[in-house]
Amino acid sequence: MVEHQDFLGFTFDGIHTNDLQLKVVVSSNRYTNRTLPTPTDQTVEVPGGDGTYYFGQIYKNREFTCNLAFDSVTEQIFRKIRQLFSNDKLCDLTFD
Repeated sequence: MVEHQDFLGFTFDGIHTNDLQLKVVVSSNRYTNRTLPTPTDQTVEVPGGDGTYYFGQIYKNREFTCNLAFDSVTEQIFRKIRQLFSNDKLCDLTFD
Protein backbone atom coordinates (compact mmCIF):
# COMPACT_ATOMS: atom_id res chain seq x y z
CA MET A 1 0.00 0.00 0.00
CA VAL A 2 1.29 3.44 -0.94
CA GLU A 3 1.39 5.97 1.86
CA HIS A 4 0.24 9.43 0.76
CA GLN A 5 1.39 12.72 2.26
CA ASP A 6 -1.27 15.28 3.13
CA PHE A 7 -2.14 17.89 0.50
CA LEU A 8 0.40 16.60 -2.03
CA GLY A 9 -1.93 14.56 -4.15
CA PHE A 10 -5.39 13.40 -5.07
CA THR A 11 -7.20 10.47 -6.61
CA PHE A 12 -9.04 11.13 -9.87
CA ASP A 13 -11.07 8.43 -11.60
CA GLY A 14 -9.46 5.79 -9.37
CA ILE A 15 -5.86 6.81 -10.16
CA HIS A 16 -3.71 8.57 -7.57
CA THR A 17 -1.25 11.27 -8.61
CA ASN A 18 1.60 9.23 -7.09
CA ASP A 19 0.86 6.49 -9.63
CA LEU A 20 1.64 9.02 -12.37
CA GLN A 21 4.66 10.55 -10.59
CA LEU A 22 2.79 13.84 -10.10
CA LYS A 23 2.90 16.21 -7.15
CA VAL A 24 0.45 18.99 -6.38
CA VAL A 25 2.32 22.25 -5.85
CA VAL A 26 0.66 25.15 -4.09
CA SER A 27 1.17 28.86 -4.43
CA SER A 28 1.47 31.21 -1.49
CA ASN A 29 -2.28 31.96 -1.66
CA ARG A 30 -3.46 28.42 -0.87
CA TYR A 31 -5.51 29.62 2.09
CA THR A 32 -7.64 32.00 0.00
CA ASN A 33 -9.44 29.13 -1.71
CA ARG A 34 -13.10 28.78 -0.76
CA THR A 35 -14.41 25.40 0.30
CA LEU A 36 -17.86 25.95 -1.20
CA PRO A 37 -18.74 27.48 -4.56
CA THR A 38 -20.17 30.99 -4.67
CA PRO A 39 -23.93 30.88 -4.01
CA THR A 40 -26.47 32.53 -6.31
CA ASP A 41 -29.66 34.03 -4.85
CA GLN A 42 -32.90 32.86 -6.46
CA THR A 43 -35.19 35.91 -6.59
CA VAL A 44 -38.16 37.14 -8.65
CA GLU A 45 -39.32 40.75 -9.00
CA VAL A 46 -42.59 41.57 -7.24
CA PRO A 47 -45.13 42.39 -9.97
CA GLY A 48 -46.45 45.94 -9.62
CA GLY A 49 -44.45 46.76 -6.49
CA ASP A 50 -41.06 47.36 -4.95
CA GLY A 51 -38.89 44.45 -3.92
CA THR A 52 -38.32 40.82 -4.80
CA TYR A 53 -39.40 37.39 -3.65
CA TYR A 54 -36.51 35.39 -2.21
CA PHE A 55 -36.51 31.63 -2.85
CA GLY A 56 -33.12 30.73 -1.35
CA GLN A 57 -29.70 30.05 -2.81
CA ILE A 58 -28.28 27.56 -5.25
CA TYR A 59 -24.68 26.49 -5.64
CA LYS A 60 -23.18 26.00 -9.06
CA ASN A 61 -20.24 23.74 -9.87
CA ARG A 62 -17.06 24.39 -7.92
CA GLU A 63 -13.87 24.64 -9.91
CA PHE A 64 -10.57 23.48 -8.46
CA THR A 65 -7.23 24.57 -9.82
CA CYS A 66 -4.40 22.17 -9.10
CA ASN A 67 -0.90 23.02 -10.19
CA LEU A 68 0.94 19.78 -10.91
CA ALA A 69 4.65 19.16 -11.13
CA PHE A 70 6.51 16.21 -12.58
CA ASP A 71 10.09 15.33 -13.35
CA SER A 72 11.61 12.58 -15.47
CA VAL A 73 8.37 10.88 -16.49
CA THR A 74 8.44 8.38 -19.30
CA GLU A 75 6.53 8.88 -22.54
CA GLN A 76 4.14 6.11 -21.48
CA ILE A 77 3.29 7.85 -18.19
CA PHE A 78 2.97 11.21 -19.95
CA ARG A 79 0.39 9.67 -22.32
CA LYS A 80 -1.54 8.31 -19.32
CA ILE A 81 -1.53 11.79 -17.75
CA ARG A 82 -2.88 13.39 -20.92
CA GLN A 83 -5.51 10.66 -21.36
CA LEU A 84 -6.70 10.85 -17.74
CA PHE A 85 -7.18 14.61 -17.65
CA SER A 86 -8.49 15.13 -21.18
CA ASN A 87 -11.76 13.22 -20.87
CA ASP A 88 -15.14 14.92 -20.71
CA LYS A 89 -16.97 12.55 -18.36
CA LEU A 90 -17.66 13.15 -14.68
CA CYS A 91 -15.16 11.36 -12.42
CA ASP A 92 -14.67 11.02 -8.68
CA LEU A 93 -12.10 13.41 -7.21
CA THR A 94 -10.72 12.79 -3.70
CA PHE A 95 -8.01 14.97 -2.19
CA ASP A 96 -5.58 13.44 0.31
